[in-house]
Amino acid sequence: MKASGKTAAYVTCVGVAASVGFCYWREHTRVVHQVAGASSGLAVLYLTLLVVSIGVLAILCGFDLRGVIRSRAEAWMAEAGTPTGPVPELEEAQKVRAAGQPLEAIRLLREYLQAHPYEFHVMGKIAEIYRYDLHNDLAAALEYEEMLKHKIPDDQWAWAALHLAKLYGRLNQLEKSVELLERLDADYGHTIAGRRAKKALENVRNPVRLLQLRIPNLVTSKEKRPQAADLLAGVMEWTGPALRQIRVRFFPLPFIASSFAQKGF
Repeated sequence: MKASGKTAAYVTCVGVAASVGFCYWREHTRVVHQVAGASSGLAVLYLTLLVVSIGVLAILCGFDLRGVIRSRAEAWMAEAGTPTGPVPELEEAQKVRAAGQPLEAIRLLREYLQAHPYEFHVMGKIAEIYRYDLHNDLAAALEYEEMLKHKIPDDQWAWAALHLAKLYGRLNQLEKSVELLERLDADYGHTIAGRRAKKALENVRNPVRLLQLRIPNLVTSKEKRPQAADLLAGVMEWTGPALRQIRVRFFPLPFIASSFAQKGF
């Protein structure tokens, strides 16, 4: 249930309980004092409605309490599962990766993850190998998606989501990328990754304006031209193929074209 719907349910239950409670008190008082027109049947009806409304409110509270306890327990297990010192298995996987054997490193990491299922940060290491060593953006995105299904600390979740949003951009899935960035901005704005997502959203929503404002200032000197190229390539990483014509239409500069060729755009 969404937060707005949950709030409305609570307000409704409290309002109904307060109303029927008052009606029951008034009718019961009239019955006790034998006021003309008082009805014990009506008092019983009000009492029944009061009990039902309180029961519904208790059920809502129970569901919320169970969710909070479950979330806290999962977060505690995730935090407890994060190693505080060197781990031989992870160090061995890193050595194998450095030796140019990424698939073997992934195998070692998966074995470790199977033995330590709450060390979700290992999934992030696997995703990094897929992306940077094997250049398989799709496999990296699937790994991050699986990682985000778990309840992990906010900072860890936000960084994984930010990496996934970038991968969505590289996979030409702009809508998914923007949706994830918006969630980061709305729910994880207190994290560093959330603040970076907010800046990325500004770039995605108005990339032409960003490039028109910043690139002309950077290209005035040869020393700053690489910064302009990196800026343009960074925006393109988020926006996908829909905006690839920007580099030809607005900035047909040779050094930018060569930079895009090197970066794979």
